[in-house]
Amino acid sequence: MATGVSTVWSSHDSSLLQSHTSPYRSQVLAPGLVLYSNVQLSLNDNIEIRYEISNDSEHGRETDFNINFSGSENVILCFEQGKDERVGEGQIGRIKPIRKTIKPGTERLLIGLLEVVDDRNPWTVEAKYTWVEKRMVEKNLTQNMSMKIIDRLLQGRTLAAIEYLLVFRSPEPSKIVFDIDFSKSSNIELKSGGLKKRTLIDSDNVEHIQIAYLQVLDLQKPWDLKCSYEWREEVSKPHGSFADESVLSPNVVLITSRVEEANVDAFRYEIVSSKNNDIDFLFDCSQCENMRLMSTCDLCTGVSVKAWEHKYVDTIMVVDPKKSWKLKPKFSWNEFDLKQTWVFGKSTALSCGNDSTDLTMSDPASKVNGKF
Repeated sequence: MATGVSTVWSSHDSSLLQSHTSPYRSQVLAPGLVLYSNVQLSLNDNIEIRYEISNDSEHGRETDFNINFSGSENVILCFEQGKDERVGEGQIGRIKPIRKTIKPGTERLLIGLLEVVDDRNPWTVEAKYTWVEKRMVEKNLTQNMSMKIIDRLLQGRTLAAIEYLLVFRSPEPSKIVFDIDFSKSSNIELKSGGLKKRTLIDSDNVEHIQIAYLQVLDLQKPWDLKCSYEWREEVSKPHGSFADESVLSPNVVLITSRVEEANVDAFRYEIVSSKNNDIDFLFDCSQCENMRLMSTCDLCTGVSVKAWEHKYVDTIMVVDPKKSWKLKPKFSWNEFDLKQTWVFGKSTALSCGNDSTDLTMSDPASKVNGKF
């Protein structure tokens, strides 16, 4: 973060001994960004010290500016931009730093006005300040979603941090899982630790959300930024008279749909996850009779389901429609807790479960006897 200490104003300054006033002093902090200060008499003949800042629209960038007067003596802070009342009665050290966002095109904004408490005694004003300039680019990801990348630049416009934001333009609610990966970068780390992060987003009534905040580890050394990311939106669950939903665990649902494949009865299976866990799902139809998996000649199959994903598992179909059949699939699953942020992609097994469903049809000529 860029730092600086302004020229100290003091009652010992020879230029103030007679009139208690002075012309403005200016200090260029960055291209377009200038800090001004002066001493003058108020309408009540009180000694005031003013601090103003400007940000040129042509060369300036949006800047987060902080200033405090904790090293001052025999003064109080009378005015803070946006507040008309006196603040900080008593010791100056109790006054919190003033924090402002200075946009390009700002002309001489008053950010601090101090007043000498007792001009019969020595007084001193010392202003300490920091500032961070911001540079932004925006990239459209979808019709309704974009990503803003904000570089935070220190004095001399040295990159110190990078912020990634998702911005939503559509009010339609949706759930999004956003994974971002900086593992191929160097001399850079997420503020939360590590180089990978997963963010779960419920975009209902959300205009923007931070998905990553990176910091340069050593400003004296070269850095390299390489970013990859992917996202998924939750798919709505199918509903209808031929679908059955079984809750395997909280927010994990197995959907069974009775369909027809190649003019024979079949049952389609899907997993819907609405939680921040990855799931390994194993599906076994070895106890079914006159039925087989549509995707493989094996009796078992498995799929990996990511957090907030709707995943097709497989379809079990009747082999010979002229014979009776029995549907008795078994399934088991492992859930992996990813947390919202993980380092180096590690995960820990959280729980496991197993379940089975029975469906028997003894009379192939009368399909209404089948239960599902």
